Amino acid sequence: MRVARSLGSCRIDVVSVQYDPSIWGGPDGEYVLDFVHALSLPVITTIHALARRPTPAQRRVVTGLAEASAATVVMSQAAAGLLGKAYAIDPGQVDVIPHGVPDLPLVEPAKAKASLGLTEAPFLLSFGLLGPGKGFELAIAAMPAVVAEYPMSV
Repeated sequence: MRVARSLGSCRIDVVSVQYDPSIWGGPDGEYVLDFVHALSLPVITTIHALARRPTPAQRRVVTGLAEASAATVVMSQAAAGLLGKAYAIDPGQVDVIPHGVPDLPLVEPAKAKASLGLTEAPFLLSFGLLGPGKGFELAIAAMPAVVAEYPMSV
């Protein structure tokens, strides 16, 4: 809880907590409650995973987290509805920010790069959460061979 307490002396206004029970310690990710209760800053929680039929312990963690948060975010209307039905969380306290990328018109790559201040040199782009299934280890391991084959691209 030293980290949570030390955030109060940083120049930040809010803490964004990403909740999935598999990434927080303890049964059903309950250590997240210790973290948010040790904070002296407002918390905005994004809930990434919910049980459709929560156990009492799962319900206690999720409702406790929502109660300790200034705002609770989910990524679908279905998840917002589930928070109301299965967890008895007031739907007025839940914000939905849809998951994914909005459907935007196609822009020419050169124009997009220029607007971002990028050069024509190749670059890698990824989105979503980092994890072992993304293949970043393979891409990093391949970089010496890519640079050797295309030295002017770096």
